[in-house]
Amino acid sequence: MENLISIGNVINCEQIGSHSHTVWEMIYYTQGNVKLSIGEEEYELSAGTFVCQPPYESHSEVGLNTFNNYFFTVSNYGILPNKTIIVEDTVDREIMHLVQQMYYTFNTKPTNCSLICEAQLNLISQYVIGQINSKSMVNPYVEKFTLALLSNASNCNFKITDTKIAIPFSFDYFRLLFKKEMGCTPIDYLNKVRISNAKNLLNNNFYQKNLSISTISSMCGFLDPFYFSRSFKKHTGMSPSEWSLMNIVKR
Repeated sequence: MENLISIGNVINCEQIGSHSHTVWEMIYYTQGNVKLSIGEEEYELSAGTFVCQPPYESHSEVGLNTFNNYFFTVSNYGILPNKTIIVEDTVDREIMHLVQQMYYTFNTKPTNCSLICEAQLNLISQYVIGQINSKSMVNPYVEKFTLALLSNASNCNFKITDTKIAIPFSFDYFRLLFKKEMGCTPIDYLNKVRISNAKNLLNNNFYQKNLSISTISSMCGFLDPFYFSRSFKKHTGMSPSEWSLMNIVKR
């Protein structure tokens, strides 16, 4: 998840009518039980459930009793699968604590608010990925392959074909399975992770002026800085330098 747009909470709510957003919306239920409708699907959820909803999906909530939640919108789903995601929080409620901290950060606007929120979003994403994998919610081969991509994202010499995972069918068929589960092809997912890491480095480059675009490119797994710049612009609509300048202005 990237670029927090808004965050709020509801308390002692009984019902929220059908609506949709042009961006991703995430909901964390902190109390009560609720029937959530997303498109034609219905889910009965309880406290400790975290939901990621894609843009333009009509959704509504009806409380089985009164419920509380935090909700926030982001402009990019980052490294998460491009589909509706519903996971239970960890035993120690790490996701809840991060969402609450982010709510406080966003509304109190401390120095470097946007950087802190981006870091919190990144941690939430990592916990969600962990919960998806721990519940085996994806094809086991897709799960192993995804972890291999995440582990090698910063390796400039890594290629998709370097993965040592034994897949009992053709790679063309596996690519279709991967896209069904993750919303994109393996190479697109790898590039998305690398661009997400580059954004984090560029966001902090104001404090690390010794990091050149070429260095950041290499740290994020791009052997060719020109290819990195083209890929970055394709994903964000701006060059790495423009992105870095934009975040300096935000501060």
